[in-house]
Amino acid sequence: MTNGLRPFQERGKWGYKNQKGQVVIPPLFDEAGKFFNGIAQVKLCHKVDYIDQMGTMILQSQFDKPERLSHEVTRFEVSNKSVNREIVTIPFQFQEVEHVVLGLERFKNSEKYGYKDKKGQIIIPPKFTQAWQFAEGLALIKIDYKWGYINSLGQIVINCQFDWAESFSQGLARVKIGKKYGYIDLSGQIIIPFNFDYVDRFSECLAAVKIAYKWGYIDLSGQVIISPQFDGADKFFKGQARVRIGKNHKYIDHTGQIVNSPNSNFLKDIEIDTSLKKELRDEK
Repeated sequence: MTNGLRPFQERGKWGYKNQKGQVVIPPLFDEAGKFFNGIAQVKLCHKVDYIDQMGTMILQSQFDKPERLSHEVTRFEVSNKSVNREIVTIPFQFQEVEHVVLGLERFKNSEKYGYKDKKGQIIIPPKFTQAWQFAEGLALIKIDYKWGYINSLGQIVINCQFDWAESFSQGLARVKIGKKYGYIDLSGQIIIPFNFDYVDRFSECLAAVKIAYKWGYIDLSGQVIISPQFDGADKFFKGQARVRIGKNHKYIDHTGQIVNSPNSNFLKDIEIDTSLKKELRDEK
């Protein structure tokens, strides 16, 4: 999965900006590829390296099967005020990381968690109370009673400050502080404020949220799209979501309008999400 960082060029050097156009990684590189799963390939002084979304170099020994990489770039030629666009292939020495997977595996020793590479060599010593596998270049870890995130070198890049958190997906992660939920991005920036009693995962660009015992839906910016009015709400699937009003179940579209004839494919394929029940059970 790609994240929100995009390469840009300035004075012959490449760096990365976020979706707001803010510089996240300064233009230091001779060449720069797109991010995938939190990893990008860069070239500096004729040497190819890998970086995470913080700009930190990653050891190549942590990758699984880097020979499977492939890369295409767009080359522009300007002539007589016209622009010719051509897709060209760059040889193996500089490629996108679409198939690169961090080869770090979680392990446990003396009630603490760390990470080893594929050869069994310890890359990150066991020092975490809890830890999950890497996702998009970061791993969710717990120190004492708080959750945060580390990069592939074991450096804490998002401080342990959350009472609950999950791994990143598509550049976002749900987190909880106190009794309120929100979303952060890969830099730790709060994307959706902690205004909700619960937030579900996004599906079709909408997420169910709970405010004062009622459920509604927000978009990726955190704006309420369907006002909290339901007693229960599921994820959207094929343009529809199941909601509960009292003891009755209805189906709505992306605007919140009741659908009188639910999509037959929706009824056939929908799987009721149990994540809320599991989380509430785990918190007891």
